[in-house]
Amino acid sequence: MLGLIKEKNKCFLWRFMIDKKYQGKGYGNMALTPVINYVKSLKVFYNIKTSIVSGENCAEGFYRNFGFQDAGEVIKEFRLENSDEIGMKYLF
Repeated sequence: MLGLIKEKNKCFLWRFMIDKKYQGKGYGNMALTPVINYVKSLKVFYNIKTSIVSGENCAEGFYRNFGFQDAGEVIKEFRLENSDEIGMKYLF
């Protein structure tokens, strides 16, 4: 699920899930690459934000390997300030 608010220049990757039995086989990279390319092609957004819940087997390593970095805070504009989620962003 991808949330795009062009008027506010906000792009958020809400859900990006690969079944556990298919993880580590490259499907995540194959699926996320066209999403990033699509958002870039819109020429509206400066980044894609997402969030992770830290812990064992979390997606942090996947996103970091893809080029995402710490967003510096929980992504409050998407009303996640009361969760345990950590914000990450991919810059264009």
